[in-house]
Amino acid sequence: MSSTIVTLLNEYPVLPLIQITVNTTLICIAVFLLRVLKRTQLHSNCRFLFTLWSFGFTLVFLCHALLGVVNLCNSDGYLPDNIIEPASRNCLYKVEMTVIFCTTCLEVMITTERVISSVNPERYHYRSRVAVEFLLPCLLLSLALAMLVGNASSGYCKKRDADIYGNCSLNARYQV
Repeated sequence: MSSTIVTLLNEYPVLPLIQITVNTTLICIAVFLLRVLKRTQLHSNCRFLFTLWSFGFTLVFLCHALLGVVNLCNSDGYLPDNIIEPASRNCLYKVEMTVIFCTTCLEVMITTERVISSVNPERYHYRSRVAVEFLLPCLLLSLALAMLVGNASSGYCKKRDADIYGNCSLNARYQV
């Protein structure tokens, strides 16, 4: 990207406004999906997993929108220099990474649940303890693992950013 475009995007709030608008639209779509899930006839295990999955993506879109708000309120310009400053950006990245990892685990759990249900559909349909016996422990394990991965990856990125770039400006980083 040329320095003129970077300067222009740093001086005018084009990217944060696009980020906020797109993610607000995606939040509305995710909420619509939650409403559809509430009204659709699904097995309780499937509804449980899809509802958590949709709620997770709603949180991801909310984090993206809030990152746009953080960039919009940045006094140094509208393009972020790093993930460390302000501290709220780093916190949002931690939450976002945790939720993304958890939704990925939910996708694996949805697939596993569908496989279990297809082995013996009649037995599965009348057996409601699958959520308690299998899905809930897996969900709790994936949530704990997601929090661990989110904190570790955010800490690593923060440390790596500080090691490589220190406190230099964006222009110095890219030698503009």
